[in-house]
This record gives sequence, C-alpha cells and structure tokens, in this order.
Amino acid sequence: MSRKNTRRQFLKMAAGATLVTALGRAGHAGQPTTSPATSTKPLAGQTIRCLLIDTVYTRAIKDYIPEFEAMTGAKVEYDVQAFVIANQRIDLELSGGTGSYDVVNMTFIWSGKWIGANWATELTPLIDDPALTDKSKLELSDFVGLSPFQRGSRLYALPYFAEVQLLEYRTDIFQKYNIVKPPDTFDEMIAIANKVHNREVAGNILRGVAALHFTWPAFLFSYGGAFFANPPQDMTPLLNSPQAVAATETYATLHRFYPGSVSMADADTMTAFSQGKAAMWIDGSGVLSAALDPKRSVVHDKVSFALVPAGPAGRKPQMAVHGMLIPSATKEKRKGWEFIKWATSKELMSRITLERGYIPVPRESILASPQYKKRFTFGNTDLGTLQAEGGRIAEKGAYMFYRTIPEFGPMGDRIVIAMGEVITKQRETKTALDALNKDVAEIMERAGHKVRKG
Repeated sequence: MSRKNTRRQFLKMAAGATLVTALGRAGHAGQPTTSPATSTKPLAGQTIRCLLIDTVYTRAIKDYIPEFEAMTGAKVEYDVQAFVIANQRIDLELSGGTGSYDVVNMTFIWSGKWIGANWATELTPLIDDPALTDKSKLELSDFVGLSPFQRGSRLYALPYFAEVQLLEYRTDIFQKYNIVKPPDTFDEMIAIANKVHNREVAGNILRGVAALHFTWPAFLFSYGGAFFANPPQDMTPLLNSPQAVAATETYATLHRFYPGSVSMADADTMTAFSQGKAAMWIDGSGVLSAALDPKRSVVHDKVSFALVPAGPAGRKPQMAVHGMLIPSATKEKRKGWEFIKWATSKELMSRITLERGYIPVPRESILASPQYKKRFTFGNTDLGTLQAEGGRIAEKGAYMFYRTIPEFGPMGDRIVIAMGEVITKQRETKTALDALNKDVAEIMERAGHKVRKG
C-alpha cells in the first residue's frame, strides 16, 4: 500500500475520531483492607467487570482481588490489556453505550473526549453520599493528579497512577566504564550510550508504538519546541519547526541503539531492560519500576535514577496520570464505586507500593512517608524527591494541556506514524514532520479551531 493511501486512510479515521491506618501495614489473605459503607457483604452474588491498561499496579491488583471478593461478596472479572488495545476497546465500549463494564481505565490522553462526550459517570454524588462513602477513609485531598479528571468541581475518575518521566540507568555498567554520574544533557546521554553499547547490552532503549507520543515531547520541549503556537487561543501546530526537527533527530538517535524499539510496547521494553539488555532508559516512573521487581528482574539491585537530561531549552519531563472511571451507561453504579474505592485506597496502595516496588503513587501521604523513602532510595538518590522535582518542572510547563484536548487521540496516533518514519529512516526528519504538521492542522480545523496558514 502506498504512503499516500496510508495517509488518506489515516485522515479519514482521524476525522471520525475528532467528531465523535498504618502506612505499609501487611494484611493477611482474606482480610479486608477497607470497610464497606453499609454492609459486610454489600455486593453478594453480583459480578463486577473491569478493563484496565497494563501497569505494575493493575497487574498487582489481580493478586489482591480475592480479598475484595471476600469482603464484598462480589465476583470480579478482571481484564488487563496492553495500552493501545485497552484504549481501543474502552473507546468502543464507551461510545457504544453498552454498559457491559463496571470499571474501565480513565486514560488521561482520552479524558477530554470521554468526559466531553458524557461517557464517564460523575463521581461527586457518590462521594457525597454518606451511605456509599466514608470521606475520612477516602481522603480525597490526599490524591495527586486529579486535574485531568476534573471539570470545575466535578470529578470523573480517581487516579491509581501518577508518574513523571525519569532516566533509569545501570550502575554496574556505569562503574565498568568509569562513568561517575548520569548524563545531564542529551548530548552527554548519546556519548555515554555510544561508549557502553555492545552486542549484549544496548546503550539505550526507549518504548515504541503508542509511547512514542509520550516520550517524544520531553525532547520537543527541551529543544525549545511546542505543539501549538499559543494554546488555547491559537492552536496552529508548530510540529515542523527547526526546534522540533533537532529534537526529533536526537530522539531517533537514542531510539536506534535498540533494534526494533519502535515496535516495542510497554511489556516488551520492561522485559528487555529487566533482562539486562540495555544500559539506559527514559520513561515514566511507573513503567521504569518494573526493573525493581526481584522476581522478574535480574538487574533489580543494579539500577538507579536521575532527572531526564536537558536540551538547549532545559529539562522538560512529562507526566502521565491514569485512573478508574464508571461508564455512564452502567446501570448499577455502586458495584464499580466499591471496587474503585478499594483499588485506590491508601491501604492497598501502601501494600502494593512496598510489596511490589510501585513508584508512581498518586497519594501524597505515601510519597512523603519514611517507608517510601527507605524503599526507594538508591545510593544517594531518593526517588520520591526526584519524582516531586520532576513533577514541579512538568507542571510549570503546562504539560497536560496538549494531552487532554479531545483531539489528542488522532493527533497522538499521527505523531506515532511520524516518529516511526523517522526512527526507521523511511523519511527524512523534516519531510516527516512537515507531513505531520499538515495533518494535525487539518485535524484541528475539522474540530473547529482556527489555524493560521503559512
């Protein structure tokens, strides 16, 4: 199939998409971690169906579900899928109004579309109902990362995942090559990757597929680039600027150290790094934490972390926040709400954090706890402090705006295509970005935004 036809098909799909409590307490199996609001078995005989994206946390939840079932009397049908597959299924479920799931993932890059289309249940009435919620146990003020799921005073999801991009690196390899500190700039990172790269251990690894539109912006912004001219007033895309070209060439260089990385999903990259096949890795802290699991990682005691390196415009890490929503088409809201309360509770998060090495916890009390600091300090590196510092940098850069607009779905898909073309050398960088910018301009125009020409 020609590239021209591929592009035409993409634009057609894009058009359609645009329209449309002791912290860390170890519980025993079978004992509840929270108390239901009204009854010891409030959901006896009922089934709760859940569909979430694959993360360290969502995978860990599965092992604790028998406790929830014993506490509530419910049967949980629990499905975790890769990022792209899960989001496609959820989008279809929500748009179709089937009501077949009680809980699905609230993916922050789709929050603009899903909330805007009234496909997510507003949680505020459930939170304010004393028969359903004990606010002292929910501790809503303890959550971080709520903003993508809020519209004014209305809340549509609770987060289980709030990560900032960091650099993870192999301390044993750095010691072997007498590298005394992690790279401070992207130029230093490329130099280190070239120095340590060999047939057994790649100098660097990065995620591909959908993650291309998550990792690339850290490069774009650090080189002084931007998505739009002056959002939200001027949504003219600037994705083919000289800064964007320079950022993309650096990004592609770091990608190419690991052959085939452009096609690697979350699980692929987590496995590769955990098996010791790469020396460095930039990603969200939630994905990076997979390498800390002693049951699955041969390098769990040979890694450390640092802030994302800087480009000419400084350090520009991005953030990602995921949560759990109740589809508006679901008739029995209480089933999903009981599960969400349990799955995002401080008790369960504390246990999974300490027992499974979970890093991107969206609760301030856990991040600030002595237990977290003890669990996630590597040499002189306190991971909680790194996350807080990276998060402050991200928030100053209005990181979330471009990712939560309703048009980000098709725009992000188009970014993935462009990055793939550059990394695999199917197109020259400027040519690929010119085409990307043109297509994104058309996406924004169809959505009703005024876009300047030329």
